[in-house]
Amino acid sequence: MKRLFRSIFALLILFAIAAGAIVTFGYYEYTSPTQNPAQVILIAKGTSLNKTAADLSQKNLITSPFWFKFFARIQGKEKDLKTGEYQIPANASAKDITDIIISGATIVHKITFKEGLTSSDIVKELSATNNLSGKIESIPENGTLLPETYHYSYGDSRQDILSRAQKTFTTEAEKLWGNHKASAPIESFAKAKVLASMIEREAVTAAERPIIASVFINRLKKGMKLQSDPTVIFSVTGGSFDLDRPLVYKDLETKSPYNTYIHKGLPPKPICNFGLDSLRAALNPATTDYLYFVVNPDNPTEHLFAKTYEEHQQNTAKFLKFKRAERKTLRLKKAATPQSQN
Repeated sequence: MKRLFRSIFALLILFAIAAGAIVTFGYYEYTSPTQNPAQVILIAKGTSLNKTAADLSQKNLITSPFWFKFFARIQGKEKDLKTGEYQIPANASAKDITDIIISGATIVHKITFKEGLTSSDIVKELSATNNLSGKIESIPENGTLLPETYHYSYGDSRQDILSRAQKTFTTEAEKLWGNHKASAPIESFAKAKVLASMIEREAVTAAERPIIASVFINRLKKGMKLQSDPTVIFSVTGGSFDLDRPLVYKDLETKSPYNTYIHKGLPPKPICNFGLDSLRAALNPATTDYLYFVVNPDNPTEHLFAKTYEEHQQNTAKFLKFKRAERKTLRLKKAATPQSQN
């Protein structure tokens, strides 16, 4: 009996030693660096530990799905693997990968909404971004989204990003309005937003925004029509700026409450989403006597400003001369381009 007991005891010891050796070997394999290059992996929502191990093995990121699952379970990390998109560095061990997925440090993406876009444009951009989820519930009004760079992780909601753009605008824009002393003709936040949207579509450089704002303010005070070309484009296109041709005189007669060539005062609502610099310019215009401006033909990113209509006509003549020469050059280039043979 004693001999049997000793035999069983010896077998148990040998088994324990063997098991320990196997686990030690497994841990060595689990913690050893690989020869793999850096890769991006996606842990989809609802993916089990078994599926995760199989996917990692298929990508050759781990050599043994068994040991990956074994050590994740004995560490109590089975339910801590977080969904998302992860950057796995080169030569990462199975343990490194486990730690990365447990950390939840997913890859951070970004999307930038440029100043001057309509809300419809922004919604289209979000809808075309493939690594986001869900649909946009409704298109917000123009002048309610802050053009900015927004960060997100794979699978984040499109609606969530849109809501963040709305909340950020509300916080920052109302802060600027709250620190501003309202005065005619911009006596309301609604009018300030409309003016800011026009400035955004007219100005190219930050330095000109307050000057352009002063032109519109001066014209409003004198009861003059604002005659802003972007409002005409907005009217012609039915609420966008997708016009693939120059404006013509007939466009100036387009019947729309947004057309500032036929209606005095500001348009009823903003024509685009604007940056905070344009809102600051609307609230703090430069002090000038300017009533007119036109694109500077010598530098299309700037404008020529005028106090009188006569001076404006001279500036406009320079601009039109430049445009005629530009069109002539384009015609000559087109004529010189060999036509393809059918």
